Amino acid sequence: AEPVSLRPDKFLRFYKAFRVCGDLVREVIARTGAAAMVATGGFVSGPAVPAGQKCGIPVALVNLDAVPGRANRFLAQRATEVFSVYPTTALPRAQTIGLPLRRAMVARVSPDKARAELGLRPDHDTILVTAGSQGGSTVNQMMIEMTTRAQARKLLATPGWQVLHLSG
Repeated sequence: AEPVSLRPDKFLRFYKAFRVCGDLVREVIARTGAAAMVATGGFVSGPAVPAGQKCGIPVALVNLDAVPGRANRFLAQRATEVFSVYPTTALPRAQTIGLPLRRAMVARVSPDKARAELGLRPDHDTILVTAGSQGGSTVNQMMIEMTTRAQARKLLATPGWQVLHLSG
């Protein structure tokens, strides 16, 4: 799948990928006899939702972002049901469901032990810096800048606090 772009060269690539991916999704639905589809949004869900719709199966869109992107706003108009982790007026039909977590994601140890296992000081408060999707690269670059520039490094050296940066 390709993100949509209005630049002629990129739009043609988007259009071709959209068609190919849609055909593949319809093939998988036919081969597996899928009775429903759950799409978690983003441009990669773009070809899948209309393909599911064409195959006549119900399509649920789950928006995981606090601010739904263009793809999710577009797909929400086509999905049978729309769910959102966060309340949002950008997806008027969305039912707020909260963030489902796997059992493995729920802490089994105390916060102090978890900090120690991560090499952090248990007696300090911790700021977790992480981002994904549209803001991930910007936040990661900012953290690199903050650790390499002396003036910025002072911001990270606040007494009683420590910073954990989760990049991806």
